[in-house]
Amino acid sequence: MEKRTLVAGVGNVLLGDEGIGVHAVRALMARGLPGGVDAVDAGTALDELLAELKGYGKLILVDAVRGGGRPGTLYRMEIRSRGDLAGVARPLSLHEFGVAEALDQARALGVLPARVVLIGMEPECLAPGMELSKTCALALPGLIQLILAEVAG
Repeated sequence: MEKRTLVAGVGNVLLGDEGIGVHAVRALMARGLPGGVDAVDAGTALDELLAELKGYGKLILVDAVRGGGRPGTLYRMEIRSRGDLAGVARPLSLHEFGVAEALDQARALGVLPARVVLIGMEPECLAPGMELSKTCALALPGLIQLILAEVAG
C-alpha cells in the first residue's frame, strides 16, 4: 500500500500573515489535490491534527516562519528534531499548543509520519486582521507552487 501525504495548513487567520498556512491550504483544496494527497486546515487546533496523522508517510506543514528574510520569502525545511522549529513564528499565536509540541506528542503516540517537511513564508504583519499583507498575498502563488513541488517529489 502506497503511503499517503498530508498537507496541513497551520496558523491563526485572525492575525494577518500568521494565517498564511491556512490560506495556502484552502487555496490548494479549492483547486484540487493529486491522488494520495489529503489536506487539512489545522488552524490553531494542532492537538486535533494528531488524530489525522495515522497512516500517512509524509506530513507537509505550511506555516508562517521567521527565518530572517524579507517578508514573502519562502522556506522549506525537513523537520527531524524540535530544534529545527526554532524559526516558526508563534509568539503571538493563540494556539493551545504549537507545532513543536504537536510533533513531540505525535512522536510519543507513534503516529508521526516518517517524513515531516515545513514549508513556510516570512510574515510581514502579525497584527489583528483577517487579510494577508499585500506582500504575502502576492507571494501566495509561489508558496502554493512550492507545496505542489513537495507533494510531487
